[in-house]
Amino acid sequence: MKISKKIIALALLAVTNSASLFAQTGVDVMKKNEAQILASDEQFEITMTLTNDKGKNRVREIKQVTKRDNSNNRSSLITFSSPADVKGTGFLAIENQKTEDDQWLYLPALNKTRRISAADKSDNFMGSDLAYEDLDTEEISEFDYKLTGSKMIDNVDHFVIEATPKSAAKKKESGYSKRILFVRKDNFMFSMIKYFDKNNQLSKELLASDIRFAKDAKKWRAYKIVVNNLKTKHKTTLVYKNILINKGVSNDAFSKRNLEKGI
Repeated sequence: MKISKKIIALALLAVTNSASLFAQTGVDVMKKNEAQILASDEQFEITMTLTNDKGKNRVREIKQVTKRDNSNNRSSLITFSSPADVKGTGFLAIENQKTEDDQWLYLPALNKTRRISAADKSDNFMGSDLAYEDLDTEEISEFDYKLTGSKMIDNVDHFVIEATPKSAAKKKESGYSKRILFVRKDNFMFSMIKYFDKNNQLSKELLASDIRFAKDAKKWRAYKIVVNNLKTKHKTTLVYKNILINKGVSNDAFSKRNLEKGI
């Protein structure tokens, strides 16, 4: 029986594509994800909607600015502009090269700034389904990334990567035993993240959608993120707007003084 050249070519192409998938490691994929996310500075607004297990919503308006220094350490300032009960609340995070990162939460009702320690990283941020550690930059050196295969999500092919903390200190600090990351093959953005608790039970899921390309910055961004807590049936929805990338942010923005002033 003769086999056509076309069938042979298709078979070789399939083998080549399969080999190219596994020629990349989980770290390779994550470095491409990091390159897509990295920006010198960024400014945006967020509408945060908290939905409880009975479907009742609470809506909060947030502004956030970020900036990276020459060593690629990120500083971030989050401020709540509404409603009245959280207006003026702020969160300041400053990454450090060789020491523990600095994080502070300012509560205007108490006129108090509280430092967030490593032991607090697994706590929820302002009643949302995001932990303080979820607000951190993904530090590739702190995790092992295992590429386990691929998966189609909404007709888009994804890498599937299992991320686990490397060090004993990171394992103790994190509220997760592992995360399963679904990274798009076309632009290396996350579409979904599955979080597993200390008992290795699936505890929550993050879904990213409305992913758009910023032509001037040559970066992709998700304009909608939904975090579902599978234990409490609570949900946090983040809708982003007015995203500005690499437009210039002053170093002076990231101070405890500005945190407490609500800037």
